Amino acid sequence: MPKEKAICALGSYGYDWEMSLPPVDPKHPGRVPKNFVPKVLGVQEISTQTAWQEATDAEAQIELDPDSLNGHFAYDDDDAVPHVRHQVWFLDAVTVLNQMRAARALGIETSRCGCLGRKTIRCGTSGTGRFTPIR
Repeated sequence: MPKEKAICALGSYGYDWEMSLPPVDPKHPGRVPKNFVPKVLGVQEISTQTAWQEATDAEAQIELDPDSLNGHFAYDDDDAVPHVRHQVWFLDAVTVLNQMRAARALGIETSRCGCLGRKTIRCGTSGTGRFTPIR
């Protein structure tokens, strides 16, 4: 397929993984047993807005992964039974822009943003290298 016909699909969402926390040893609080391996208890697809709200509510520091250039943060939910750690990774406007730039460097000029199950946002370029919404 010629690259002129290729469309780069970009995400605009996040995932919230609930992970198990190590059991608390009353004699040694804060010590993690050597054989403890965290387990994924559940995962939920979330919107970028929800990810930002969760980070704000939890007073979590959002970090940028240097390899994927994706935002992520973690926080412990002490209200949940059992207590869980949330690992949240998400795509935001900066991530989408980075992905569009990478696609453009490969010669792909048209992009589509969206998430399954949500309203799709279509976007693209006019070939001039400037963003132009598709209607």
